[in-house]
Amino acid sequence: MALDKNNGTIKKYFSNTKSNVLEITEDKLRNILSMHFDKIKRSKDWISALALFLSLLVTVITATFKNFIFSPDTWKAIFVILLIGSFIYLIYTASNAAKNKDSIENIIKDLEEQV
Repeated sequence: MALDKNNGTIKKYFSNTKSNVLEITEDKLRNILSMHFDKIKRSKDWISALALFLSLLVTVITATFKNFIFSPDTWKAIFVILLIGSFIYLIYTASNAAKNKDSIENIIKDLEEQV
């Protein structure tokens, strides 16, 4: 829409403000945002799992276990078992991260479905 303004300050005015308006109740919005927050949180869990795995890997590779409460071989076995467990946890969290990808478009789509 073009408007001529004759007062000299605006020669032509163009308006392109078509927009979608979503009207939703607060409780529905909280539920949708909570669900997406949990997805986003789960998609980041792999970072701490990777840090745990790398810490244990460096420990197993570089440590010289001493005879303290348990024998050195027992300490090494404990850390190897923890390393294997942390690797399994890393795979689990990485697969969750792949499944729980989220975006603003997904949030808007869910909001539109609730209206």
